[in-house]
Amino acid sequence: MGSLDKEVIRRVVRAHVGEVRACYEQGLQRDPNLKGRVTLDLRIETSGEVSSASVVEDTLTENSVAACIAAAARRWRFPGDAPNVATVRYPFVLEPG
Repeated sequence: MGSLDKEVIRRVVRAHVGEVRACYEQGLQRDPNLKGRVTLDLRIETSGEVSSASVVEDTLTENSVAACIAAAARRWRFPGDAPNVATVRYPFVLEPG
């Protein structure tokens, strides 16, 4: 297993932060005080495709939010020039406001 540059990872996640926010806002409609942390393990192929996104931590009381974020992450693309498959653990801290 290889790794990707942390800045590349941050850049891709930032480009998709609207999708993460949309998942969180769905949860906020059900619980206006919803806050917590969702951590994903992303398996990124050498092509840049995310072949899996698994929830490894979810402190939210609304489980559908983590599932929504993981589903969105499976559609993300990273630069396709990595020499090896990479597994990346990425935390999302979610708070209203």
